[in-house]
Amino acid sequence: MDNDVEKPRPPERPAVARTDYTDEYREQQYRLPERRAMRAHDVRHLTQCAECGGLADKRAAINDTGEWLHPACLYRRAGLPGMLALVPLSRAKVCMSDMPASDMRVFINHSNE
Repeated sequence: MDNDVEKPRPPERPAVARTDYTDEYREQQYRLPERRAMRAHDVRHLTQCAECGGLADKRAAINDTGEWLHPACLYRRAGLPGMLALVPLSRAKVCMSDMPASDMRVFINHSNE
């Protein structure tokens, strides 16, 4: 047995966390994982997002003028004024990653009024 043979090393990973989130990355975070086995109850709630074309769960998506959208897709389409015009039930579905931090501050302050 040769102990002198070097084993190949795995590629080095960057020490800094990824911060350059692109629109493509944001769209991927809303798509359902392919390996996940879905039950009939889950499939019943699926619909297509009108903005990105990906799968959306109606329980987490926002119905804006008859079209189902991910909250991030609604922000991309309507901007902050469109998000501020949401009814309280739809506002509850918005997450921190759906819009920039500066707009999220305005959104939270407006929701608390």
